[in-house]
Amino acid sequence: MKKCITPDQEKKVIQLYKSEKYTIKQIRQMTDVLSEQTIYRILNEHHIPKRRLRIVTKKISISLDEETENIIKLINPKNVSVFVCDAIKKTINTNLDI
Repeated sequence: MKKCITPDQEKKVIQLYKSEKYTIKQIRQMTDVLSEQTIYRILNEHHIPKRRLRIVTKKISISLDEETENIIKLINPKNVSVFVCDAIKKTINTNLDI
């Protein structure tokens, strides 16, 4: 038997997805929706575009000092790589007044 999705679940899926803080898997778990396919169906029905994928050009390893590690733990970004890339670009653009 197919489990029905409530209007409240749909609203929550859309809200969480639009926040850009959670993965589809996390949204599925947080809303008790049984499949990722259902999440995508909900988004499609509400004409919500898929998130743009980043093109990774290089992977590197970095070491963090304790303060930086604590900042990342506090902010708890969905994707640490995106967080670091955005922070670097924001810092450079601010310092160069671009």
